[in-house]
Amino acid sequence: NHFSICLTTLNELKSINKIYVVVYNTKMEIEWMQEFQPDFKSKQTEISDFKVTNAGKALLLLNTFNSVKKKQSNHELQLVSMFKDNDFTKFTSICDFGMIQSMKLLVLKNGKYFVGGYYTEKPTANTTGYVTFTFDPRKEKEVLTKYVTKFNDNYKEKEASGFTDPT
Repeated sequence: NHFSICLTTLNELKSINKIYVVVYNTKMEIEWMQEFQPDFKSKQTEISDFKVTNAGKALLLLNTFNSVKKKQSNHELQLVSMFKDNDFTKFTSICDFGMIQSMKLLVLKNGKYFVGGYYTEKPTANTTGYVTFTFDPRKEKEVLTKYVTKFNDNYKEKEASGFTDPT
């Protein structure tokens, strides 16, 4: 197992300018460290998740979009894979279904990457449904599966109720 620190710097457009990654082994010795300078084409970037694989590869899950006067467009999910010796791969999936509100990343036992999250069709609307993606690190930049499921019409977001504070 590995432990990692990931630092990012942003430019004036709130787009990631540089990514610094340090990966440690179980003895807390530096396994590798690297600076990456990705090109997000002036898209605003929001970090959703970060994981380190058993092999020591760093994975950064991003929600990217263009933002002009608080109006967002061109939403994309981006999964960035980073490893020593400038090994940098970016998986991209266009969010033609709306905007991702939240998402998480899992590294599956078969080595593939799974992303699951919730989305909305409009910025001011409630959650519309859920979305899942699968990526294969052996097939660079390819999205294996993408499923978008809209909640049925009687779905309503609810706050948890019936719980009291412990005494």
